[in-house]
Amino acid sequence: MWRPGSRNWWTSAGLILFLFFAVCAVMALQVRRSDRHHRLVVTAGDAARPVLEAPVSPGSQFVVRYAHSQTGGPMEMWFTIGPDFKIVLSEIRAKVLRPEIEELTGYAREVVKENGWTIYRGLNQVIDPLFIRVRVSGGQHSLVFNGNEIPLRSIAEAGTRLELRVR
Repeated sequence: MWRPGSRNWWTSAGLILFLFFAVCAVMALQVRRSDRHHRLVVTAGDAARPVLEAPVSPGSQFVVRYAHSQTGGPMEMWFTIGPDFKIVLSEIRAKVLRPEIEELTGYAREVVKENGWTIYRGLNQVIDPLFIRVRVSGGQHSLVFNGNEIPLRSIAEAGTRLELRVR
């Protein structure tokens, strides 16, 4: 007879708990495995040939660094990989302010000044895919990922449209 307190009841309850934890463990492993297979892929031009790939997981960050086309002041756009593997613009940093940059104040959750930079944090705008045109002139234009700065002209010719997407 199956009733609480009987030996059969404890065996059944133990089996149910074992199966529950086994299913949870398998699900956790599948999530970890899926993270390993996602990559930030940078493709160049209409042929969409990959010029750069790097593994990513939710929370990974990368930076697009460039000089503003009119002021020449340094700019940085910080992106984060969201939990759904979408590219999210999280903050913009500027050394020289322009009116169009100051308009970001309405979108940012926080605006701070650090070491000469004005930082607009908490933008949280999904930009997926992200398109960048490699600068023809006007200083360095680079991608910073995992502490490595990669000049965009080293992976594509000036004027080439790059597409960044997580696959």
